[in-house]
Formats: sequence, structure tokens, C-alpha cells
Amino acid sequence: MGYYGRKDAETLEELAWDRSPGRDVKGYRLHYGTANRRYSSIIDVGNVTTYKISNLPSGKTYYCVVTSYNKAGRESPASNEISFTVSPPALE
Repeated sequence: MGYYGRKDAETLEELAWDRSPGRDVKGYRLHYGTANRRYSSIIDVGNVTTYKISNLPSGKTYYCVVTSYNKAGRESPASNEISFTVSPPALE
């Protein structure tokens, strides 16, 4: 499972990843934090392959991985980690 980060205006980060090839996938969890391989936040995003995180402080770097899970709640190994730095909001 891979994914990428894309920066949008107003400190909104849109993340997207490839659908897991597993047949019993019920959903995905996004794990992120401000330290490499240390994820302080976990969001159950449901059975979608994109998610927007808002209200992140600009200038901070975040590290993310995604896991899939089945109906029993068992998680897959984590995807490759990506990092992104939150850009300041765009001026209009």
C-alpha cells in the first residue's frame, strides 16, 4: 500500500493511498505524528482511499503511514512512511 501527500490552501493536507489488494478489508487507519516512526494520532477513515487533515500548524513536519484492517479489527503491516511540511495558508 502506498500513498502521497498533497498540500492545499488553509493548512489542509489531502492524503491518498492505493487500495489494499486484500479481499476482507473493512477500512483504513491513518497514523500520523511529528516524529519519524512515532505516530501520536490515529484516524479511522473508513473504507476510503483519501482523507483531508485540517488545522495543522504551518511549518510543522508530519510523518504518516496507513494500515488496512479487516472486520475482526486485525491491522495489516504499515505502508511506507511519507513526510510533509505544512505550508502557510495561501494569500488571496
